[in-house]
This record gives sequence, C-alpha cells and structure tokens, in this order.
Amino acid sequence: MTISNFDHMLELSETLVEAVRPTVLAGFRSGGHADNKSDSSPVTQTDRDAEIIMRKIIEHEYPEHGILGEEFGITRPNSEIFWILDPIDGTKSFIAGKPTFGSLVAVVHKDRPIIGVIDIPMSGDRWVGAADRRTTLKNVEVSTRPCKEIESAWLCATSHKMFTSNHYQKFCELEEKCANVIFGTDCMGYGLLASGWLDIVCEDTMALHDFAAHIPIIEGAGGVITDWAGLPLKIHPTAYQDRYSVLAVGDQTLLAPALSALGSHS
Repeated sequence: MTISNFDHMLELSETLVEAVRPTVLAGFRSGGHADNKSDSSPVTQTDRDAEIIMRKIIEHEYPEHGILGEEFGITRPNSEIFWILDPIDGTKSFIAGKPTFGSLVAVVHKDRPIIGVIDIPMSGDRWVGAADRRTTLKNVEVSTRPCKEIESAWLCATSHKMFTSNHYQKFCELEEKCANVIFGTDCMGYGLLASGWLDIVCEDTMALHDFAAHIPIIEGAGGVITDWAGLPLKIHPTAYQDRYSVLAVGDQTLLAPALSALGSHS
C-alpha cells in the first residue's frame, strides 16, 4: 500500500486489541450488570470502558482520523481514514460466559477496509488482514480451503434470531444445501473460515462495526465476502445506522450456489 503510515496503522491496530485485553478479561464472568440499548441489544460497562481505551490511543496517534465505535458513535465523519471499533463483538456470549467473543478493529480508507483485526482474548487467536497482504493467524499466513460443492460445505452463523423473518427462510434454503451448520460463532466464524476450518458464513442485520474488520481478513486468505446480492459491501461510516446482510465463502466457486440458495441470481 502507498497510503502514508500504513505499516504504523497496521501495528497500531494490534496495539488497540492488546490494550483492551486486560479490561475485557477482567470483566468476563465477573457478574457485571448489563443494560439494554435502544435497539434492545445488551451492553456492559466493559464494552464502554474498552472502547474508551481504544479511542484515546487513536486520538493520541491520529487526531485527524475519524472513529466509529459501537458504543459512542462517530467522530469526524468527513475524514478520509476511519477506524471502526467493536471491542467486544459477541456481547451476548460475553455476558453468558461463552468464550467466543472477540475484539474487532478495522481501518477504512475512502470507504475501503484496508486493515482488519479479529482478536479472541480467551483463546489467544488473532487474525490480521491487510490490503495486498496475506492474512495471518498468530503471525502465520493462513488460507481458505477448497470446497467445490456446496453439498460438502460447513456453514455457520451467530444466531438464527439475527435474521429477519423473510431472510431466515432464505437462510434455511442455504442450510438445506450444506453438509453441516453451526451457530454461536460470533466473529470467530470469519477467522475460522479464513483459516480453512469453515466454508460459508451467512449473517443478517449486521452493522458496520460487526463486519468491516472481516473484509481484509477474508480477502487476504483467498475468500470472498459480499452482500446477499453478490455485491461488494459498502463501508461508508456515515451509514453506521444501516444494517447489512453478509455472505462470506472460502472457496470462490461456492459464491454462485450460495447466492442462488439465498434467492439472488447475481
């Protein structure tokens, strides 16, 4: 990449998830209180504290950059470079004591995610994706696995309840075509796909902070990630209140049959 300070931003992305890990781990299984936000999704004080830590670090290093976080919204919406933060992706798992939650960081340049980090504090797994570079897990390059037939594919999603009623029926059509399906993966599902352990991730009602980090990770491992029409996911921070349907495949030949099952002929 020819973007100024690209390598430093890549390093800083990992610094951010390392900085919040002690706070996140201290809050896990601590019995802390959870509130419900306006959309009825839960939030803990740990979510808020971790995002504040990330924001302070970015403000110190790049005060001119924009920031979009799940808990505190958007700052400097007209910036060319944006940081998109979700310090605890999978808050329901976090509250329930389930160790699949993760910390997400994305760097977006002119609406294109150029850096993505998925960090799973409880397992120590960390996937890092960067434009024009191979995705890594714990600093070792990874790649998606071949899977030429959808009938052999392993499918995952976080929860059947994340789908709108109409989209759930479409998801069930996709599920029927796949060999196996697992739920409850949170952001880890995208990392597992990048490492060749899963073949398809299909999710709905996703916010920008839920999936922006996954794009360079999936693409850098050889996979494809689109919306349910097969179109590139648009990452414009000012659209942070929008919700998206997301489809990721490890083997690119799975994209067409998966889209067909979801009712798209793109």
